[in-house]
Amino acid sequence: MADPASPGVSMDLGSISATYVAAVSPTSVLAQVTAEDGTKQLHLVSKEAGELAGRKVTGLPADAGDFFTSAPVRDGEAFVGYGQGPAGARTGGRAVIDLAAGKAVESYASGESGYLVHTLAFSDSHVVWSEHDSDGWTVVSVDRGTRAERRFPLGRAEELYIGLTGSRLVYATRSALTDSAPSLHQTVRATSLTGDDTVDLVAYTYAPPQPAADGSLLVGGGRVEDGEGLFRISTGQHGVPVVTQVASSYRPTAIAYLGSELPVLNFDRSQEYLLKWRLSRLNADVTVTLTHRATRQSFTREVKLNPDSPYVLDAHTFGIPWQGILDDTTSTGRSAYNGPYDWSIRVVPQNGIGPELRQTGGTEVYRQTKPHDFNYNGSPDLLSRDTSGRLWRTDTVFDKAGNRLALPDGARSEVGAGWGVYNTLENIGTAGSWDEAPGIVARDTSGVLWLYPGLNSPTVPFSRRQQVGGGWQVYDKLAGSDLTGDHDADLVAADRSGTLWFYEGTGIYKSLFKTRKKIGGGWQIYNRITAVGNIAGGPGGDLVARDKDGVLWLYLGKGDGTFTARTRIGGGWNAYSELVGIGDGNRDGKPDLYAYGPNGTAYFYAGTGSRTAPFAGRTPTKVLVNDGARYDHVL
Repeated sequence: MADPASPGVSMDLGSISATYVAAVSPTSVLAQVTAEDGTKQLHLVSKEAGELAGRKVTGLPADAGDFFTSAPVRDGEAFVGYGQGPAGARTGGRAVIDLAAGKAVESYASGESGYLVHTLAFSDSHVVWSEHDSDGWTVVSVDRGTRAERRFPLGRAEELYIGLTGSRLVYATRSALTDSAPSLHQTVRATSLTGDDTVDLVAYTYAPPQPAADGSLLVGGGRVEDGEGLFRISTGQHGVPVVTQVASSYRPTAIAYLGSELPVLNFDRSQEYLLKWRLSRLNADVTVTLTHRATRQSFTREVKLNPDSPYVLDAHTFGIPWQGILDDTTSTGRSAYNGPYDWSIRVVPQNGIGPELRQTGGTEVYRQTKPHDFNYNGSPDLLSRDTSGRLWRTDTVFDKAGNRLALPDGARSEVGAGWGVYNTLENIGTAGSWDEAPGIVARDTSGVLWLYPGLNSPTVPFSRRQQVGGGWQVYDKLAGSDLTGDHDADLVAADRSGTLWFYEGTGIYKSLFKTRKKIGGGWQIYNRITAVGNIAGGPGGDLVARDKDGVLWLYLGKGDGTFTARTRIGGGWNAYSELVGIGDGNRDGKPDLYAYGPNGTAYFYAGTGSRTAPFAGRTPTKVLVNDGARYDHVL
């Protein structure tokens, strides 16, 4: 054979009716030559002085053909496979070729040819090859000294890689780090050909193992502890395989956390945010959880990431859309509370490569305080007093699918008992800045007005009451809201003679209102006055007033505590015992109206923003209906 250090040459094997089988040296190959009678022979072909010369390899069956190998030449020997026998009953064989002598020195029987399908490997002590049938792959091992044969059934797999290092069979199936499921024999393993132990070597491989000159194997793939790269598998002490990384792609094998994009979630600016995380790869099942620190209420989303998933944004980024609803699997999920949140992601690799990843962080949900939001989650709440004097808070949510004001889970909670001492309760909205919590005022039977400041708390809506002052028994109707556009709570009060008075808010709880100002007379014709917020786009908050005939009138605020001439809304409003300006119930930016009837009925009137027709047609709602209580006051 030629010197292995000789320069390579090119060969036109077609000129001698030959096909390539294996490289022997830089100037010689094993080739299958087709004779004139159609028979096939294995030849050693070399190129000398520009001419091809060949000699037949002896010691092979006369009818052998379809020669192939996947085993590189080592120590002057080659290991080849072939088919033999008549068409329709063809079997196979394997042979070790002494290249210097040009003859087969060892032969082994095989059930089939396996031409270009089966894999072959050999070492000083063993030869191995793969076979395939209806049950899948089997690796056949033969001890070259004793001729003892062992068979290793490996099941069905698309493509099987095998190799030898010492007396160890190394095997795996082709897989990729980004596969969406584990494959059979995904892990590169080495099993003893003389014993029963098997050890894991590399987490996955994407190419057949390549024998090295020293008898080791080179495997491309990845390990969790090293990342992706090229690994050498060699035989250590007592025949135990040793894995050494010889080159790295600097790509992690385990899923790595690369960062997140979770800004402050201001749901006044946007009704939906895309919560983003970056990972080293996205073939994973991910559980995202956002937990409100104060209440431990949480939002959870489980997703299976794949290239077709709507949650996958690019090769490393996935995003979860969130509209600020704790349970967004239903159309009536509870609105998320304002305040700090802890987020966590649990990432489980779909192909089983590497451990699951857990990562945590923080974000915040923010909304400007809403005048009818008593549990600090952005959605309007209703307060209702039952006939025993207990006050209840009921959260709401707008069901877009059903186009109705609805109840989320756990909507109703008790504020406390003893509220029967008051003959009037009125929501006044925020008493100070944008972040001030909404409060209510309550008048007792002796005419003293009390303020219950809001707390912006999901569980406790109000702090201890504070006395506003006495003499309020002269009024038979109260309505509170921001009527001047300065974000402070104002109040209008109609006395029994029909005069309407304006109490401008100071923004200071301890001195809640300035000296009253007279607005005008004639308000004795109304039996209900309700502050509804700015429903028509004017400079200040507006009022609706129902006369004794059931006609509802709109008074547009001018922003100074006075109002324009009234506009008729419509009749039939005497069917309701309570009218409540609940704020923006359907999240369209316009204040809405809730109407409660004495016979277990309730309706939602969506605001339109029009001064001539401020409310759309009513839709029924179950809020405060059929909840087992009778209410004598709703605000």
